[in-house]
Amino acid sequence: MILIKDDMIFVPYLYGGYQCKMKTKRGIISVRCGSDTLFTSKDEPYEVWYPDRDEPNGYQTADDIWKYIRIK
Repeated sequence: MILIKDDMIFVPYLYGGYQCKMKTKRGIISVRCGSDTLFTSKDEPYEVWYPDRDEPNGYQTADDIWKYIRIK
């Protein structure tokens, strides 16, 4: 089942929830949502692994993700 949310296309993730991978100029961003094991909240529903970071960032919004893509 595919989930489209905030202009991102998510597919089921092997370990629960959903994942969206997007190619950017800086590398691939991995966005996860929909799992109880993620660092997320109702208002900040995404955990994101940015390509220039050593660990994922929790509590991200769609605005955070799209701003990162536009700026970098």
